[in-house]
Amino acid sequence: MKKLIKKLTGLEVSDQEIKQYLENNRLDLSKTNLKYADLTGADLSDAVLHKADFRNASLYRADFRNASFYKADLEYADLHKAFLKDANLHNVDLRGADLSSANLTGANLTNIKLSKEQAEQIKQRLENGEFELEANSDNKMEME
Repeated sequence: MKKLIKKLTGLEVSDQEIKQYLENNRLDLSKTNLKYADLTGADLSDAVLHKADFRNASLYRADFRNASFYKADLEYADLHKAFLKDANLHNVDLRGADLSSANLTGANLTNIKLSKEQAEQIKQRLENGEFELEANSDNKMEME
């Protein structure tokens, strides 16, 4: 990353400065095209991902803790075992996404788009106590 920043800016930046920046600033990938991206195991906790396109992306075991996906497109994304604790998924399209074993504890699922089968799976997981949703959210799910 240090070399990338140097190439982009022409400045010398220490590893400590990079680490400090990343710790103090939220990564903003809003409106980014990440279709078919392989982000397996990526740490995108606290990231801003508004209107990002993750269609068909591999997000297996990715960490999206406290991330904000407002109006993002995650159709057919692999979110198997993804960590979405306290994530904002408001108005996100999740149709066809693999949400099996995804941690949705505290997530805002208001107005998400799901298939009927996905909605039933999430409902079953909630009933089994696998996770709890955000307390202050109405979590309406739109099914197709």
